[in-house]
Amino acid sequence: MHGSTMRAALSIVFVLGCTACHTQESAPATIERDYDAIWSAWRAELPDPEKLPASELVLARELKFKQFAADARAFAREHPTDPRRHELIVQSAYTSPAFIIGFKPEFEHEPVAANWIVDERARAAFLEQQFALDEAVIEAPDATERQRGGAFFANLVEARAKARRESKPLDLAPFRALTDRVVRDFGDERALVVVEQYLAALRELSPAAADAYEAELQSSPIAAALSARLEQQRREREQAAEELRAKSAGLEALAFQAADGREVDVRTLAGKVVLIDFWATWCAPCCAEIPNLVALQKRHAAEGLELVGISLERAGIECGDAAETREQKLKASRERLLAFTAKRGMTWPQYFDGLDWQNRYVLECGVRSVPAMFLLDRSGKVHPTDARGADLDVQVQQLLAR
Repeated sequence: MHGSTMRAALSIVFVLGCTACHTQESAPATIERDYDAIWSAWRAELPDPEKLPASELVLARELKFKQFAADARAFAREHPTDPRRHELIVQSAYTSPAFIIGFKPEFEHEPVAANWIVDERARAAFLEQQFALDEAVIEAPDATERQRGGAFFANLVEARAKARRESKPLDLAPFRALTDRVVRDFGDERALVVVEQYLAALRELSPAAADAYEAELQSSPIAAALSARLEQQRREREQAAEELRAKSAGLEALAFQAADGREVDVRTLAGKVVLIDFWATWCAPCCAEIPNLVALQKRHAAEGLELVGISLERAGIECGDAAETREQKLKASRERLLAFTAKRGMTWPQYFDGLDWQNRYVLECGVRSVPAMFLLDRSGKVHPTDARGADLDVQVQQLLAR
């Protein structure tokens, strides 16, 4: 990290302040109070979204994220031997503040992250420091496997996001160097979660390179433990895939009235290939995939490809809402969804019920994360898929060719 960038990152922490700072190492009771205070502040409820404009609610969440990040770093500095410091740092990686300094005029009608005005320099400095802190967790002997894995995954996510922002390919070389250090320094099961995640990321870019690296590891101290873990994961993936196939079989009879009023019944699409996309406007990976889906539809519509969306929108409905309030929330959420899809050229129909993760088809199909996609072949049989971008195009072409 360049000196100027490090100074900028540290200045962010200084400005944010903290509730956990002490000039000297605290007594155990004080450390406990510091730690509990951080999480108590974190668990505090945000203001009622029905009583605040969207901009104020976003800023309240932003302030909460900033304070937690500052407190996490302060705790790690003041208590460098307390293993709980890793938990705080890793949590901060997943709730990094955006450094919002304003909102675009469009935010009033489309309150999404794309319409925030962000201090990019401050955010970049913060993320660079967070990246370094996560690396320290990964290499810390007293970190748990979950903490080490969470830190490694967070850095992979940030590296992918940065590559997209800069329109560059993902560079895994720093992750290879880090993985090699962990294998060398630990030489036991503590290295497994890092090796597994590096292998998974490498396999996405080059299956041949991943196979070659896995072969190299056969002469390392972790070879036996890695083989056992990979075999266990293979069995778990096969079991999960079988369960998903069984649950998703109901998509063969998917039928609903779309958000724009269209009637959808995939049984009427027999003889075509249908791509069913579980997604949400609040899901960054989902939104990143939208241009690929729009292009996919344009390329293959004439060959018999149809797209159907299952939207996990959040209408903010609560159990105590009156019927009129419920309908108003649903209407507003539906209109935001339709404006979003129209702006991005998503002409395919969308299922909408405003229930987020309680969405009917999410529950029926056992979907646990988004984006989640399913392909129906010309006979109507469901094929779950993890493919994205060019790989998804290949799968679609294969089904269209049958």
